[in-house]
Amino acid sequence: METVDYSLGLSPDLINGVGVSLIMFGFILNQLDYIDSRGKLYLWLNAIGSGLACWGAWVIGSIPFVVLEGVWMAISLIGIFFRKQPAAVA
Repeated sequence: METVDYSLGLSPDLINGVGVSLIMFGFILNQLDYIDSRGKLYLWLNAIGSGLACWGAWVIGSIPFVVLEGVWMAISLIGIFFRKQPAAVA
């Protein structure tokens, strides 16, 4: 039986490292009041970062982290595409 290389030739450490770096970058920017946690940039950093971390977890076979990161990505995408943005303050 042939196995499939889901990493596309990339190191799982690289995939996970980039993913969690994006999540941490968004969190740091939020904590320093540069971006709002309800804003699109924060949500995109979380969605892309958790998506990469989910992929990396799948490659190494860590199912609990696949679930964690998959849910994180789904919630971020829901926030991006289905949540009304707060009204601008005049």
